[in-house]
Parts: sequence; C-alpha cells; structure tokens
Amino acid sequence: MRPNMKKYIVVGLVLATVFSGVAAAALPGHRVASKTASGQFAVTAVHATVNHPHAVYLRLVGGISSGTIVIACSRGYATISSNSYMHNRAGLFRVPVRPARANSCQLVASAGGSGRIMVELRAS
Repeated sequence: MRPNMKKYIVVGLVLATVFSGVAAAALPGHRVASKTASGQFAVTAVHATVNHPHAVYLRLVGGISSGTIVIACSRGYATISSNSYMHNRAGLFRVPVRPARANSCQLVASAGGSGRIMVELRAS
C-alpha cells in the first residue's frame, strides 16, 4: 500500500467518525421513550407523558411503511386538545403542541414496516 493511500484512509475514517458523532448529537430535545421491532411484518408502539413540553418530535427509523402519533395535551382544567398525525416514511417529524404552554401531553406512537424499525419520542 502506498504511503499517500494510508493517509487518505486515516483521514476518511476520522472524518466519518466526526460526522457520525455530529449527526447523532444534532437530534433535538431528549429521548422520552423508544421501542424497536424487527421481522418481515414488524410492528411496535410506545407511549409517554411529557410535562410542560416546548416541542415534541417523532423519530421513525428503518423500513417504515406507516407511522402514527396521537398527542393529547391539557392546560389547566378547561383546555384539552387531541390530534393525530400520520407518516409513511422514516424521518424526524416535529409534532405541534396544542394548546400552547400545555401543562402536560400524553403521547402514543406506533409504526409498522419490515426489517428493523424503531419508534422514538423526543421532547424539549
């Protein structure tokens, strides 16, 4: 192996390590709950309660064919809101928090697909 080739390989490995760490660190909020499943017909679900959320995110990873999140938030005794959102691909999706300045939100998310899939709830 030529000396210059070794330098390129080392530089490539260092850059790959740095950028993979940056990508993982770039996820918003903190993980509230996650669940994985695998198989030809993989299905999984996860739920969590978040107090005083500023933002809520749904992260779907793997061979996702469908994913759904239901968010039910309350503020005080009189204001309650419940909404559902559907996605048909993997990705990171911001979920609207309604009403604004909610005291707490109940989150339920599910996903189906093939191979190894993951559903993750994140909040800040």
